Amino acid sequence: MKTLDPYISSSECKSLSYRGRNFVRGWLCESIIDAYLYNLCKFRNDSFFVPCLFMQMLGFGQELKGVFDNVNFFSRELIFFPANPSNAHWVLFVVRPRSQVIEYYDPMSNSCNSVMYNKLVEYINSKLIPDHPIRWTLQEPPHVKQVDDFNCGPFICFFAFALLARISLMSVDIMVFRKKIYDSIVQKCLKNKSYSTLKCVLCDKTIGGSRLQCVNCRQFCHKNCYLLNHPSMPLPDKQDFYCP
Repeated sequence: MKTLDPYISSSECKSLSYRGRNFVRGWLCESIIDAYLYNLCKFRNDSFFVPCLFMQMLGFGQELKGVFDNVNFFSRELIFFPANPSNAHWVLFVVRPRSQVIEYYDPMSNSCNSVMYNKLVEYINSKLIPDHPIRWTLQEPPHVKQVDDFNCGPFICFFAFALLARISLMSVDIMVFRKKIYDSIVQKCLKNKSYSTLKCVLCDKTIGGSRLQCVNCRQFCHKNCYLLNHPSMPLPDKQDFYCP
């Protein structure tokens, strides 16, 4: 979780580096990206994410077994493939099986990594749909770029979030979004004493009328209850609400 904090002190950074050789201040590790994408997709039937290790192994000509077990490839609108081909920069491949399109999102460059793209296409056509290989179309939709050398991980998480929320990919406060990633993984909803999708998490009364639904646990909160408990805060958009 410390990789989400780009402001940790030099002494703490040094200490963490001793414990994990790959620790770099502000650089998101694979487990954080996997955890966030998992939370994005876990309650959706139209999307799916592939662990970071998948593309890493694919780059070495190996296969991560079991990833697509019990997954209907063509039933998904979006499939996210996070990749770190250079071991120094995160990018995101988004496969759209229904439209036969693969989108490439790079927070820094405007050119697709052709080697990884070709390996991904070969894997999909030979392993997932050998009876119906597709001539995929590569697209690089316009998206916001990073202005530093360490925020590529949060940016690819944002791209996945924006695509599912159907919002613009052209603007984001990436430091604020780091906090969103943290909240998604920590899941404040786990602090609730009991789980129920029938009662408000704040007043414990039956849900009805105007309400918000937590994007993590799918529990509800009355909008009036939220405003009463957070009088100085605006009502969050439905795709941004987490249990208070």
